[in-house]
Amino acid sequence: DSRRSVTEAEDVEKISNEELLECECDVLIPAALGDVITDQNAEKIRAGIIIEAARKEIENIVTTLRTWREHFRACGVSPKDIEYIAPAFLPECFFFEKPPQSEK
Repeated sequence: DSRRSVTEAEDVEKISNEELLECECDVLIPAALGDVITDQNAEKIRAGIIIEAARKEIENIVTTLRTWREHFRACGVSPKDIEYIAPAFLPECFFFEKPPQSEK
């Protein structure tokens, strides 16, 4: 088998996983394991973009966009007013699925 692990490379400086995460880079994709970035190491990471953090932020935005009507309803906003302001929150181009049916 001609495949080898990067850990078997010769004539290179070997560093720990922690040191690898802290190397300066443009894009960091900690794809092998989840939750690699922690409260303890987050401030030491020097990456322009961290894909794991971006993914979590996008998930938060999608959750907010999908549930805003419920929050407005809970605060007493009428269904008519919710539908009136809906285009400001969710232009049709943002939907990857059918928009929720309004409750009238």
